[in-house]
Amino acid sequence: MDNTLNNTLKEYKSMSDKISVEYIDITKNTNFAEKYTNQTLSEGSLIIESEKRFKVIPFSSIYEFEYDYSTYTRNITGYDGEGQITSAIDYCVRDNMPKVYIIAGHNEYELNTGFTGILEKENIDYSTISLMNYDEIPEDAKCVIINAPETDFSKDDSEKVINYLNKGGKVIITTEFVQNSLTNFENIISDFGMTIKHGCIADNTFDNYYQSQIYLLPDINYADETMDIAGEYSYIMAPLAQAITVPENEVENMTYTRLLTTSDKAVLKNGKNQIKTFEKEEGDEEGSFCIGVKAQKEIAEDTYGTLYVFGSAQMFTDDIDAYVSGNNKKLFKNIVKITSDISESISIPVKSYSIPKLMVAESNIHLFIVVAIIVIPLTIILTGMIVWLRRRKL
Repeated sequence: MDNTLNNTLKEYKSMSDKISVEYIDITKNTNFAEKYTNQTLSEGSLIIESEKRFKVIPFSSIYEFEYDYSTYTRNITGYDGEGQITSAIDYCVRDNMPKVYIIAGHNEYELNTGFTGILEKENIDYSTISLMNYDEIPEDAKCVIINAPETDFSKDDSEKVINYLNKGGKVIITTEFVQNSLTNFENIISDFGMTIKHGCIADNTFDNYYQSQIYLLPDINYADETMDIAGEYSYIMAPLAQAITVPENEVENMTYTRLLTTSDKAVLKNGKNQIKTFEKEEGDEEGSFCIGVKAQKEIAEDTYGTLYVFGSAQMFTDDIDAYVSGNNKKLFKNIVKITSDISESISIPVKSYSIPKLMVAESNIHLFIVVAIIVIPLTIILTGMIVWLRRRKL
């Protein structure tokens, strides 16, 4: 038995008389796991069980690993014993699980494991569905996710989503620039008074991009969804983003919350030609753009349809999230908690064994270069000259 996991189990048992721990030798009790899973369980795997239900935690989920393909080895990068056990206990004692549907059938991005893992640890039941198989969005849907379709919805499918929103539903949409016309899909967004400005945003303010002007570090505006992210030296990364037009004037029964915005030196490249410069050219638009927004429509008293739209599909991918030490995942987690009516999270983050990446805006990189290459050497030279001159006079 793994010592770290064993100590964790002892801590749980000591903190509640409702928790008991039993160790089973599956080499002797070969049929024990059959009623729980048809998979072969390795040593250290856990089965959390209550009178309502059970959950199997493979030992491979207890630790996070990073693979080194040059040596064909893997290294432990994090311990998730507490997170997995706490989530499983909550799953086993809950009366019901919030349901999220992920729309497929239009070449959508597939949610990476890091983001589906958030749904699982929050005990959100999720399924991938094609709208063609349903007359309407299922009634038990707490939220619907549409992750950057590359082909258009049918008019019938887009109306299913619009009708769901207009009954008080909640939808999360990401977009990306494609050459195809997505008229029906974009009707879902325009029904809430917004439009997509096609192209790719380049931000020419050093503080608002990383390495390349199209890898945006947008300004994070304070809201319930961003309250544990917004702050100095805290970043969201949004590559290859499109702009979202949000009404400037008040719209009856509508409320808009801009979550992510660019600086006023951003340029929307029109997408018709290959990008040769990030500066403004003929046909480009310059200014501050919204790339993440929450729109709420009042349907009736205390009933609101809620639509989140983000202009960058790659925001919610594991590779991009790694650049900002998990902040993109935090944003996603906060949104799904709100849409699923989860008031308090029981999700415990992975205890990292590795040093997280340091995200530095381009302006700070330039500052560090100046200090390291110019200021520090000049200071050393001048100090040496002063000391030399003083000694010479002596």
